[in-house]
Amino acid sequence: MIRSFRLLLCALTLVLGASLTFAQAPTPVSVAAQKLDGVRASIEQIEQALGKRELSDAALLELRGTIEPLNTTLKSTLDE
Repeated sequence: MIRSFRLLLCALTLVLGASLTFAQAPTPVSVAAQKLDGVRASIEQIEQALGKRELSDAALLELRGTIEPLNTTLKSTLDE
């Protein structure tokens, strides 16, 4: 009787542990959504910076340099 109770308790522990581990794993959709949210936030920052009239050539080049990695991230995320 005690042995079967222990086996049942072990089985329940394994099932609960596996379900908790599975529930905590991020889904591919949520990971992609997080990446896209990051790209959107970066684009919004770039738009705000472009709204300033007095940007130097160096500042514009820096903004352009931040767009290229965003483009790569966006393409790779959409391909997943």
